[in-house]
Amino acid sequence: MEHLIQEKLRQSGFEISGETAAKLAAYANMIHTDNQSYNLTGLKTVEDIAEVLIVNSALPVKKFDVPRGTRYADIGTGSGIPGIIIATLFPHMEAVLIDANSKKTEFLKKVCVQLGLDNVTVLYGRIEELGRDKKLRGAFDWSFTRAFGPLYYSIEFAMPLLKTGGSLYVYSNLHTERLSADMNQHIKNLGGTLLPAADHSACGLVDEGILIKKTSQTSGGYPRRFPIVKREAAKVAEEDEAGN
Repeated sequence: MEHLIQEKLRQSGFEISGETAAKLAAYANMIHTDNQSYNLTGLKTVEDIAEVLIVNSALPVKKFDVPRGTRYADIGTGSGIPGIIIATLFPHMEAVLIDANSKKTEFLKKVCVQLGLDNVTVLYGRIEELGRDKKLRGAFDWSFTRAFGPLYYSIEFAMPLLKTGGSLYVYSNLHTERLSADMNQHIKNLGGTLLPAADHSACGLVDEGILIKKTSQTSGGYPRRFPIVKREAAKVAEEDEAGN
């Protein structure tokens, strides 16, 4: 498994050490072994877990370059995707992984102990509440989300956590240029600016996914209660799916 991960990344121009590959392989095995107990993924084989969850989470950040002490949040992290992978690849970064499922946060704490990830903090709680916590609000340089739900959710719940000047990267198949006017307005309402795909490389990211720069402080009215966000997201998602 270690060789599979290392080779898949190498084929895409991402060289990692044997030690890092071993940690990622151990993580893939933990997801596979504990899946039945913690309901972590629908993938059935450790090979699929390694390729779909780990390799595909690593590739977008293969040229990522940030200073030591850079803090990021992974909201709705689930089994730790992509937060654990990023923390393993970039141990000089400080990570906070957030999820509202106590079984999943229990699993993540086990992962951190087994892999020796002392740069990761795991938080259990609802992001609509944690987003108003003074210790977390405006405290992060980056936020990453993958499979958190509609893009609208990531914007609503991640942007309040970012410092002004911070960035949100969403693993997504949506095209930046095709987002609806309502989605773009939602980004602006949260204090963000949507960056074109051509600008991703300046941050060390691939030109896929959605990258948003926080250019002004988020209003105290955000994040809103989840039922409100869910209702608004459903309206906007229909437009974006039609456009993409």
